[in-house]
Amino acid sequence: MKLWLVARTNVIYYMLIGSILYLTFGPWFVGYLLSDKIGVVFVWGILMQNSFIPGGITYFYGIFQFVTFTVPQIG
Repeated sequence: MKLWLVARTNVIYYMLIGSILYLTFGPWFVGYLLSDKIGVVFVWGILMQNSFIPGGITYFYGIFQFVTFTVPQIG
């Protein structure tokens, strides 16, 4: 019943879908990861000055974010 109410309210539904899509595809943060090197962290890895560093541990951070914030927001 609660999930039906969330899906019925357009603003909450689009905010929830937007946060899930941003978590999956958007950059988590941009900044200096090493000295004088700017990097961008995604769920699937790190982009740093024309090189890609695959990261398996970032999936765990994404799952933790989803379980601790998105799932309780629905329920």
